[in-house]
Amino acid sequence: MTPAAALLLAYLPLLGAERLVELALSRRNVRWALARGGVEAGRGHHPAAVALHAGLLAGCAAEPLLAPRAWPLGVALA
Repeated sequence: MTPAAALLLAYLPLLGAERLVELALSRRNVRWALARGGVEAGRGHHPAAVALHAGLLAGCAAEPLLAPRAWPLGVALA
């Protein structure tokens, strides 16, 4: 495994944890808004959005393991 791929795999759990914190804050904000008369629109697409975000993180983890290759220089140096 390349060092860049190892760094990515080490970073993804941090990104996942940050996303879980965002979801918790969002859930709290929805409860707050609804208690004050807010109306939620588009609730039906939320499960699809969660699945898309989870799939993106899974894909980022799977790519360097399933298709190892040299990373573009700009990505490796960034």
